[in-house]
Amino acid sequence: MRYSETCDGHAPSLRSAVNILLMLTDYGTAVVVSSKLIELEPFNDNGYFLRAVANGRGGSSQKAIDDYTTAIELFGNKQTISSVSYLGMARSYEKLGQFCDAITPIETWVALNRRATIPARRARSSRPIAARANARPPPRRARRSSPFRDLIVSSSCRSRSTERAASSSSILARPS
Repeated sequence: MRYSETCDGHAPSLRSAVNILLMLTDYGTAVVVSSKLIELEPFNDNGYFLRAVANGRGGSSQKAIDDYTTAIELFGNKQTISSVSYLGMARSYEKLGQFCDAITPIETWVALNRRATIPARRARSSRPIAARANARPPPRRARRSSPFRDLIVSSSCRSRSTERAASSSSILARPS
């Protein structure tokens, strides 16, 4: 941090410092340093993202949600954004016990990045099809766990989304 102060605000050194502090689990100091990064670059998404991570890991879930939201809004092309911010926001809602709200960031990311959710199909083998027909099938791989598997949604969310859909359709049906 001293280097950044000496050089009239060197953002890359602050970013490095925040990442190191996150690895050291010093979340309080990481929040302070990322706030200084935000002061230097208020329209850059990275400072808000780093502060959101520090707040989320430090137990300030509502502040983390606010910073994740700002970071996502400041990110340029939403179709290339990683799921990390959306998943972090969902985890923060989960920590607050707001399971119905936790679904929204995930659904938003999936809606924005439909191509990213469908992996490209790769050729399995360069051998001719006839040679592959007589070969033994490959061993089954262990099923990888999904990062979203721990996110539990109560049945009340379904009824809540049904109510939202009904109210939005009635709004559309009203005469003007």
